[in-house]
Amino acid sequence: EEIRKLFKLHDKNGDGIIANEQFILLMAEIGFSPADCQEILGQVMGKCGDNIHYDDLLTWLFPPDIGDPASTAAPSEVGEGSWSTSRRSSTPGSEYGLEADGDSLNVANDLAANDLHERHDLLQCYGMILECMPALLFNIGGLLAGSAQDVACFMTVARATLTLDADELLWQDIYRYRWPTFCECLCHKEHKGAEEWRQLYKQTLKGCIECTLEVFDREKKLGFAMAAMPARIKYDAYQNAYVARYLSASHVLPEMIPVREEHRLRFCPISARPRLQPESMHLSTMSQIAMQAVPASSDYPYRVLEGTCGLEEGQGVELQWKMQFESPFGWWYGRLEALRRHPEDLKTSSATIIFTHFPTNSRWFRLEVQFGDSQMRPCALGGFTGGLRPVSEEEANCWKPFVPKEPLAVF
Repeated sequence: EEIRKLFKLHDKNGDGIIANEQFILLMAEIGFSPADCQEILGQVMGKCGDNIHYDDLLTWLFPPDIGDPASTAAPSEVGEGSWSTSRRSSTPGSEYGLEADGDSLNVANDLAANDLHERHDLLQCYGMILECMPALLFNIGGLLAGSAQDVACFMTVARATLTLDADELLWQDIYRYRWPTFCECLCHKEHKGAEEWRQLYKQTLKGCIECTLEVFDREKKLGFAMAAMPARIKYDAYQNAYVARYLSASHVLPEMIPVREEHRLRFCPISARPRLQPESMHLSTMSQIAMQAVPASSDYPYRVLEGTCGLEEGQGVELQWKMQFESPFGWWYGRLEALRRHPEDLKTSSATIIFTHFPTNSRWFRLEVQFGDSQMRPCALGGFTGGLRPVSEEEANCWKPFVPKEPLAVF
């Protein structure tokens, strides 16, 4: 019934056929990725070429058991006019049925009907959960669905969740499940209700939401090893990837980051947020001119991190560093070898930091910095340094996937 209503909504002339482009848009609106849409298209397209026939969609979703006479039985009609759930007759106009012809049997064979029926029956069992615990249903569906077809079957049960007057936690969880780092950024900016999270989901899917995040292993270049660099990032549904436009005084080409590399993204570190105030960055897409305009030094990620608290020798640290004066700060991971307080200036300290991903005889292995106040200082290695912050055990674990297997041969 849900499929019939959804298809009818997009079938403007009532002939039981919609264009492929419209079908992809329809599936994207309910949360399918472009890759899933293309997979569905390849499996659903039957006799109509560049169009999707309602019968072919039903065949794909509910393949008949081969040799089962009941598979050709006609269910009772529902709806008005040509819109029914009956099997297709030979008369044009009764468009929304499914006849067990040779083509549909071949489809059933190709999709391993028995296995798909078992999974579909299992997914249907969660209709009861939908009424009581919709948030739990989404978690179950995310774990259970292993392919585009699984998701489609799941959506025949759970699509109603998308139209529920859902509470805030449900829509926030739906958003977080798909874009966890974006969600962390949006949660930090301000409190949002259910309706706003629903709109944010749609806007993010369309590529209209752009967040300032930090990217590990920028462009996977050696020069950015063990660094997290700031970028304006949005989601591209057609590529099923993030588009990272790096903030820089120079023009830098965007990097496409596949969603499977979500671990390369993070929002401003929790301990630094009160001092760097990342909520100052807006969410609308910035033009290239605006990105290269010189911002106020008090704005994140251009602001120098102040403070010397929480630092202990031997622990992991992140240093603010940048090469160009007008560029924002990135974070560079190292280990605090020595810490010296300044009795004459309680606001600043000096530190010796070692970067163990470089050889011990490299000039990049050890660096002396002064930090703690709001001043940006020239760096002995070139560029400029800002503040220094301790790294928690959880944050250190996030850096581990990017540690080079061998020290970088840079001297």
